[in-house]
Amino acid sequence: MTGRRSASSSDGRSRPPRPRLVLLDTNALFLPFTAGIDLDAEIRRWDPSATIAVPTGARGELDRLAARGVPFAGAARALAGGFPEFPTERRGDTGLLELARGRAAAVVTADRALAERLRTAGVTVLAPRDRARLSALSPRPSRERPGRRAARATVKKRPRLARR
Repeated sequence: MTGRRSASSSDGRSRPPRPRLVLLDTNALFLPFTAGIDLDAEIRRWDPSATIAVPTGARGELDRLAARGVPFAGAARALAGGFPEFPTERRGDTGLLELARGRAAAVVTADRALAERLRTAGVTVLAPRDRARLSALSPRPSRERPGRRAARATVKKRPRLARR
């Protein structure tokens, strides 16, 4: 025996797959109360070994919404307390986007604009589909072709004023 590792591809097969991280956006925490979606069951249907977490920015936003008396905000905050907290450096959608990209995480959100931003950035999104289901939306492939520059916007020149 040489003591060297085998170069065969079977080396990686013995390890169980790493659980995927799934982050919950603030509006996703309202879905059980507004749409009747069982978040845990739907995420487990998509990936049974997923680790579900709530970014610190979402918890802070839920606290502010509950203080303003937004319906279901207190219940959504209590639901968020049942999941581990994941620290973010930035707040809001930008913080969630950076966290998802940095950790190769999927995101549950009902915000269509955020879902498009996430998908364009290469993040898988779980979004509400029917009354009680989440649907996985794959990342969008880059629209740029290799070896080709991005199209530039054309700018019309302003007509010169006649000099006197």
